[in-house]
Amino acid sequence: MASSVAGIFFVLLVLSGKKSSWANVFTVGDSHAFKYDKGRTVTEVDQHGFDKCDGTKGKLLDQGGHATVTLTKGVQFFISVGPSDCENGMKLSVDADGSK
Repeated sequence: MASSVAGIFFVLLVLSGKKSSWANVFTVGDSHAFKYDKGRTVTEVDQHGFDKCDGTKGKLLDQGGHATVTLTKGVQFFISVGPSDCENGMKLSVDADGSK
C-alpha cells in the first residue's frame, strides 16, 4: 500500500494473476482501490488534466471515501480535486501492460 500527502490519499493495489509489487508493471484487469477522507474526491483525467491538476473534464469516480477502478491497457491518470490536493501531490498515474 502506498500513501501520499499526510496519509489522506491511499491506494491499495489488488493485483490479479501474478505476484507484484509497487515497482512492477501493472497488468490490464488489476484493480486500484482508493481510500481517502470523506469530502475529498478521486477523478480520472487525461494527461492534460493530470499535468495541470484540472478535473473539470474528468470522470468523477467517488466522493464517499472509497473508489475502485479496473485498469485498462495504457496509462490512466487519477487526481484529487479538493482544495490544493492535486497541487500538493495527491495524484497518480498508472501504466498497465496487456499481458496476463
